[in-house]
Amino acid sequence: MRLLNTTTLKSEEFMDPKQVKYSILSHCWSQDRENPEVSHQAFLARSYNKDGAGYQKILRCCKLSKERGWEYTWIDTCCVDKTSSAELSETINSMFAWYRNSAECYVFMDDLTVDVLAEVEEIDAEGRWRQGLGHEAITDVYAFIDSRWYARGWTLQELLAPSKVHFYNRKTHLLGTKWTLAALIAYATGIHIAVIAGLEGVFDASIAQRMSWASARQNTRPEDVAYSLLGIFDVNMPLLYGEGDKAFMRLQEAIIRQSDDQSILAWGLHQDQKYLSSVLAQAPSAFRGCGDIVNLSRADPDSYLAIEDHKVESPGRHGLHFADMSSFSLVKAGLEIRHQNPLVRGLLRGNVSLNLGCYYRRRDADSNRAIYLRLVLHTTNKGWRRSGIAYRNTGVWKWSRVQERRPYVLWASLDEQDAFRIACRPYGSAAFLKRVTKVVLRRLLLMLPAQNLAIVALAICIHVSTSDSTSNGAVSWGFVGGVAVGVLAIQMGVVGQLEV
Repeated sequence: MRLLNTTTLKSEEFMDPKQVKYSILSHCWSQDRENPEVSHQAFLARSYNKDGAGYQKILRCCKLSKERGWEYTWIDTCCVDKTSSAELSETINSMFAWYRNSAECYVFMDDLTVDVLAEVEEIDAEGRWRQGLGHEAITDVYAFIDSRWYARGWTLQELLAPSKVHFYNRKTHLLGTKWTLAALIAYATGIHIAVIAGLEGVFDASIAQRMSWASARQNTRPEDVAYSLLGIFDVNMPLLYGEGDKAFMRLQEAIIRQSDDQSILAWGLHQDQKYLSSVLAQAPSAFRGCGDIVNLSRADPDSYLAIEDHKVESPGRHGLHFADMSSFSLVKAGLEIRHQNPLVRGLLRGNVSLNLGCYYRRRDADSNRAIYLRLVLHTTNKGWRRSGIAYRNTGVWKWSRVQERRPYVLWASLDEQDAFRIACRPYGSAAFLKRVTKVVLRRLLLMLPAQNLAIVALAICIHVSTSDSTSNGAVSWGFVGGVAVGVLAIQMGVVGQLEV
């Protein structure tokens, strides 16, 4: 890492950035070709305009850093040799860590002339925050929110990575810190105020949430759309300038390889999809409106594993929630779903809905909405193509992961919404099995005659076992339940041993 000495204005090399305390600069690059930023080569050769905005920005940063007690600072314009592809790749892959390890980060908002910002605890949609503020104070707040700095792709990690961030106007007058301006920053960026204030970690947010933070940001080069997000998702990958939009596809593939967060497939939340497409998004803009998608595992540590055929828009769609991302992989045709259970494999035909293990947190409603990825099987290449996103209110059915290894019973029924449902649960839970019995008997006549026999046998064994006062009843009827399950599996056209 190359740092700039704030006293001598000479660059020095450090193999381990953690061995030195330094400040760091966040800014928007000048778009003026006649007065460009000072590059590393120009800084060494002193071939720059000393009165130009680029060099003056370096002087301002060094002066501020020295006044605040820091001997070194890092500025991306003059501290990185961008003619070296190796150094540029190392810098981009390390940039999030460099900002995170900095003592202080200074944000230069050179498009602002505001000197003082009003204290605002929260900006509400009704505009109540404006009460008691004068016209000039309100105008200054909007000027801060509309700063060009919020629209750039690279400044996202420069905001989130450092623990201490100070905001300055074009005259280097302090406007506030990330903590004191958290409400304004949250409104401008769409990031939850708890993340801005450091109460919640960046990596605690779902993949869809983090993608939504970049959905409205812009980059000069198309590859930087992906490269500027490497640190946000804690991934590393080689830089290939010239690949264009393929860089963002590579980024998503890299995320999937190391993360079990299936919300990466939950893009297009508020969009109508007319044609089949890849399961991966083409750009971060597809995640616009996904800032309130929360992982189920984050909200409830007892995640679930279930097979559901829920009636989202038409019958016959099976929803699957897998324990980890290894249950599916990306193929040329779309998505390949793998599962060891032959019963599950038998259900994977035609159109399915994949439970992504996340939900849309609705602030204006009592219930949240589970998110399902609708897929259509590509018959030629045996891959699944995306047909859209579906929702279902959560809280009606909740499946808890079982910590103990106990015998399982497989049951099937039609629920209150006439949705065919199969799930595996531990055998011996009296409350659960009685609930199963009630649902099965209620919907018994609605099912096929061939299946009735199997489910009657299963319901009877459950009823007797749960009515028995001793634990021996549950064990003694386990064989009968297994026979009923086998009959049901055969009637559904499943061949092979069940692996539940």
